[in-house]
This record gives sequence, structure tokens and C-alpha cells, in this order.
Amino acid sequence: MAHEADAITEELRQLYLMLEAKQIAEADFDAREGELLDRLDRVREREANPTDEAEDAEEDQGGEDGSDDEEKDEEDDDADGGGGA
Repeated sequence: MAHEADAITEELRQLYLMLEAKQIAEADFDAREGELLDRLDRVREREANPTDEAEDAEEDQGGEDGSDDEEKDEEDDDADGGGGA
């Protein structure tokens, strides 16, 4: 991931050089700079919290087995005869 941050930083450096050389419009520079800075923030956040990334990926998959626990709970309720006590 450090490589990713370095690559984004290099893109920013090139972008600044293009602006100084008037090779890019300021509006285009602002838009691209914002995108790159957002990406850099996300990369640095992942680097600072590597366990959060693994937990987020697991949540996105619906748990370790890829199933959705809510659906499982609803199925259990149906098997027990439905609703409540």
C-alpha cells in the first residue's frame, strides 16, 4: 500500500508541474487534485487501520461464509412457527 501512496503522490507532483507550465486548466487541476487527495486519504486510512479493512471486507461478504445473517434469522423464525413469544 505504501507503493500506492507513492504513486498517487507522484501523480500529484506531475499535476502541479502541469499547472505551473499552463498545460492544464485550473478547473481541471482542481477536479483531478481533489480526486487524488481523496484517494490518498483512503490509502493512508487503510494503512493506519489494516484490521478495519479485513473486517469491512468480511461485512461486505455477509460474514465468513458469505451468507447474510438477517436472512438466516428470518428462516429460523419461519421454522419456529413465525413471530414472537
